[in-house]
Amino acid sequence: MLLSLARRPGQVVTKRELLDEVWGDVAVGEAVLTNAVWQLRRAFGGRGSVIETIPTTGYRLASSVLFEDPLDDPGRSVAVLPFEESESCERTADPWFALALSGSIGEELARLPGLRVIGTDSTCRYPDGKRHARRIGGDLGVGNLVRGTLRRERERAHLSVRLVDTRDERLLWVRSYERPLAELPRLPREVAGQIALQLGASADRPAAKVGGASSVGTEAFDLFLRGCLRMRRPAFADIEDGLADLRRAVELSNDFPQAHAAVARGYYLLARWGRGPGTRLLPEAESAAERALALDPSLAEARVWSILARAISAWDVERARSELQGLLRIEPHHPAARDGLARCHAALGRVADAIAEQRRALAGDPLSPALGTTLGFFHRLAGEHDAALALLGRVRQLHPEWFIAALEVARVHWTRGDRGAASAALAVAEPTWAAFLADVAEGRRRQARDALDQWEQESRERYVAPYWMAEHCMWAGEQDRALEWLERAYEERQVQAIFVAVEPVFAPLRAASRFERLCRRMGLRAT
Repeated sequence: MLLSLARRPGQVVTKRELLDEVWGDVAVGEAVLTNAVWQLRRAFGGRGSVIETIPTTGYRLASSVLFEDPLDDPGRSVAVLPFEESESCERTADPWFALALSGSIGEELARLPGLRVIGTDSTCRYPDGKRHARRIGGDLGVGNLVRGTLRRERERAHLSVRLVDTRDERLLWVRSYERPLAELPRLPREVAGQIALQLGASADRPAAKVGGASSVGTEAFDLFLRGCLRMRRPAFADIEDGLADLRRAVELSNDFPQAHAAVARGYYLLARWGRGPGTRLLPEAESAAERALALDPSLAEARVWSILARAISAWDVERARSELQGLLRIEPHHPAARDGLARCHAALGRVADAIAEQRRALAGDPLSPALGTTLGFFHRLAGEHDAALALLGRVRQLHPEWFIAALEVARVHWTRGDRGAASAALAVAEPTWAAFLADVAEGRRRQARDALDQWEQESRERYVAPYWMAEHCMWAGEQDRALEWLERAYEERQVQAIFVAVEPVFAPLRAASRFERLCRRMGLRAT
């Protein structure tokens, strides 16, 4: 209960929220809350001011109370940097392999309890291994780095792994591994377990299985690593290519839970970014996630995508929020789970909670373009436009090719009333949209309407995301047309549509009964 209050210091947490978050499906009454608060106040030396009772509503933790997460200990934080290839490595055969293998070891480490592991989106920014450990540790906020050198030739692989303390650049541990290529699929788990032991964490938790009745073949493992790496890149084509690799991997080795989970992630991301109808993509994500969980019930990654896909398929964001909170009690540092929970908070109008949760997600992968862009979006929802632009500016500096960041910058400027800046923000990333916004900004309504007509015609031949079309209609002042596209977004289960009730561009529709009914069908409340 203290953790639930501590996540929102200075904010009122209702009794129902506390019961749901702490006790979940266990049937308890409010007397349990009263007793828990009494015991907490007693632990604080009887100071009633630490936890304030809000009559008939809930409780509030004093904002002056600070808590330390045990995993904030620098000694329990680690980043796995991209491995270097030795001079004799067969570079032309697999120039991406060393980077992908280091990412796989990082993901295995993240599954073990007692560690805070930085995500691959951030660690891949340090590919050459030449920066000082102290500098990288400061950039990523970690106390330890894992570096390695890979040599892969013929039928064997040689890997040398080093653990370095970033505070004094001291070498803590070094180990070499030599394996036949056929045994490589099991190497990430072995390496991660030994690193965890060096950091004083447990390696005993049942980690992800690699393969089931049959072993994972070398080709399937290569495809898995390459697919995961491609899907980390901030470009839609890379996500699609990565998913193709992963689908081939599970065709070759069907008893490969991590690959099935990665397939689920790929389908969900395509749905999230409007690359196809959710009615087609989300069932694929759910099916792949359930296959992964059937092979390995402990695989949190698969559970995240199953929860999020089902949230849209069933339009039940509240249930997803509750399930993700439960998952995070077991996997407290899972960035995708925290990102998903933050999105659920935002969709339900709990924007302050969304910002707090997304900051935690970003702490686990501080240079992730997707996580950073989403936090910028939440700041925009909160009316914190300067904070949004500052954060999005950093994302665009690191990832200039990331279209969604440019789009979110345009949205911030539009919300602020700066139509010209909104158009300029999309000039490189999406010139057609930029021209449309320029027409709207300069009062060329006929040209803007013609553009909408053209996109609507094109939607009969290729997929056009209905939520984004609704947004364009609102920019052009076509409210009835926007409502028609929002209805289509609902029918097609478009992921971004969960924000319809809180998105500022749709604020003029909130008084319309048709819009209110649409929100209710989606389990949302127009605010």
